[in-house]
Amino acid sequence: MTLSIVYATVSGTARNLAHKIATLLNSQGIATQLYDVKNIKTPEDLPTGDLLYLTSTHGLGQHPQSAQALMKSLKQQLKTGPRHWLKKHEANPQPLGSSRRIAVLGIGSIKYHQFCAASQDAVAVFRNHNIPTLIEPIHLDTSELETGLQLWVKKFLSAIGTADSHVLDVPVKKISGEKLAGLSGNTLSDPRITESTLLSPTMLGSFGWIYHLRVPNTFSTMLFPGAHIAIYPRIEESVINCLLDLEVLTLHDTPIDSSAFIQIDAPHDPDLPADPISIADLLSRVCNVQAKPSYNLISFLAPYATTPEDKFKLKYLTEDAVLFDILSYQWPTIYDFLLDFNSLRIPLGKFLRVCPRIDPRLYSVASLPHVDKDSDTLCTVDLLVGTPKPRAGHSIRNSLGPSYLQRALLSNEPIRIAIPQNQLSSDSALTMLLNGKTPLIGVAFGSGFAPFRAYHELRSSIASTDGMEALAPYLLLLSMQHAEPQLLKELRQAVESGIINVVLCLTRDDGTDDQGKASDIDSFTSAHGTFLYVYRGKRIGDVIHSSSIPDRLLRDLNRPDLSVYYCGPANDAIDTSNKVIESIMGTEKYRTMYSENRVHVEAY
Repeated sequence: MTLSIVYATVSGTARNLAHKIATLLNSQGIATQLYDVKNIKTPEDLPTGDLLYLTSTHGLGQHPQSAQALMKSLKQQLKTGPRHWLKKHEANPQPLGSSRRIAVLGIGSIKYHQFCAASQDAVAVFRNHNIPTLIEPIHLDTSELETGLQLWVKKFLSAIGTADSHVLDVPVKKISGEKLAGLSGNTLSDPRITESTLLSPTMLGSFGWIYHLRVPNTFSTMLFPGAHIAIYPRIEESVINCLLDLEVLTLHDTPIDSSAFIQIDAPHDPDLPADPISIADLLSRVCNVQAKPSYNLISFLAPYATTPEDKFKLKYLTEDAVLFDILSYQWPTIYDFLLDFNSLRIPLGKFLRVCPRIDPRLYSVASLPHVDKDSDTLCTVDLLVGTPKPRAGHSIRNSLGPSYLQRALLSNEPIRIAIPQNQLSSDSALTMLLNGKTPLIGVAFGSGFAPFRAYHELRSSIASTDGMEALAPYLLLLSMQHAEPQLLKELRQAVESGIINVVLCLTRDDGTDDQGKASDIDSFTSAHGTFLYVYRGKRIGDVIHSSSIPDRLLRDLNRPDLSVYYCGPANDAIDTSNKVIESIMGTEKYRTMYSENRVHVEAY
């Protein structure tokens, strides 16, 4: 089979996604041919056979410029008829769906009301032409492209009857999607947001930190293993002051300084806040100037340039989205862009309209809540925060969540937090799964270990009050780059006490690494029969299968209520964990677990 992939791109994202899809399909034996829609002006130019139409959305819900000629021609045919496409050099018209099926894949930002408007319009146009659907349309947010890519390929392979029988289409719950939907983006006036303080953290070497967060006692019932806390970060004050010193933002045609206090009398610009607020709070809590500038944002801001040089540069930069994609590496953040084009004089309301908002960061609780020794109205809970990996051209400082926690700790600044309101309902299945009395196989990658750390505390508590016999069988498959001494000590103690079994893969430690040597880690079996198996320089998929797990534990796990919980990045680690669990439990058993909703995948 051959699939034609026609892509319509603005900044190059759709083009890159098309190439990734082609690579994945080629690895499955599916031939692909890529076409840039800018070379396809009429329906006659479209390739024959099954095709994927992949498009982003431009501006206020428009098709990319390169796709507008094709869409206009398709819509014009709907008005004039007949609904046929002529093959080139052919006199007789061919029915639209006689030699092709079409799939539509759209990408866009869910933050905008016109989310994937172009792909949704394309779906309507193709359906009005009575073209058979290859698979149901999928519209992806730009934050979930990797997961969405895997999902689309699986659905396509299933539709043509060549799906990999060893990979289940397990639904992935994006931590930053479902739960953030229940949180307000307005960090200035939300009664659900409360202030909290950080206590001294535990440093975990290259892994990250364990932060100890002091929260109201009223939160304690909502901080179970698998629960999350939303933290509302703010931009560093020095960044905001530098931005204001440039005088690029104006109010009533007057530059704003860092001491300004906004109080607007009605009627006022709807883009400005109605309540009094200092300019420093407004910009640091609302505007994410550390986000990458988009083509649409720079096109919107370009008319506010005041010098001939900046006007010329911005006119050149915004004439072509592809050219912008090539040159935009120079400005990894909006802040960097404003530094370079400091002749801009942007009305504050206009800037607030287009600047991306600072989203809350969600962190899995990494401990049970503990009574605060200094207050009977407060409790403390741990957060496991990994060391951020900078994007190309970015510094660690630009990883807004982790860097903010470090600053807040050093300055003793209160931080704003909230508990997702939909947490109790959305995580009811997870609460039952992590209750200590349900047989469980856990899979954790990196900081995805956080909910399991809290779960180990719960199991220890159950064992101390109800005895070891009250605990259900449990196996944790844990992948880390290096052996971190503090976490390793905790794992060893939990294994020795008989509450967990662990297979630990140290993917970057081959036994010669100084950091790994310092931890002095070895496999062992405890007096309770629980074990810690250590594999250096290996990945989970390379070493774990049914014969690598003791028969006794496999027999104990093989119960009707056995569940699986994955927590880690939204990448190919999900497929790896699926294959591993399937190899341990057997295909039929795992498929039954999946059909009974006993496979829980949570990705970040």
